[in-house]
Amino acid sequence: MEFVFVCGTDIIDSIRTWEFGNELCEEVEFIICKRINYTPLKENFPKRYRILEEFIDASSTKIRNRIDEHLKIKKKLDLGISGLTTKSVIKYIVENHLYALKILESKKLNGLNGEDYKD
Repeated sequence: MEFVFVCGTDIIDSIRTWEFGNELCEEVEFIICKRINYTPLKENFPKRYRILEEFIDASSTKIRNRIDEHLKIKKKLDLGISGLTTKSVIKYIVENHLYALKILESKKLNGLNGEDYKD
């Protein structure tokens, strides 16, 4: 099994400042999604990468914001991120407690669980 890191061009200039960022850039293949108004410096790109040429209007920030907005109105069907990701990713988010505080609050209020997100 090989790990591939998916990110937007907006993080390329800062990724090497992360803890273990240099190691990540040297050891892992990247799939890089173009972002509007972000053109990273060529020297900051990881060792192995592919760039998705088409613009994808999705980002972790957009996903977090949609989850937050969706849970505020107490809906659980797709966390508000249907179309940005798959049901299996939504299930993974719930079961692995990503965005944990927001989801835990919603679980308590709405009975949210990973079984709601089977493909």
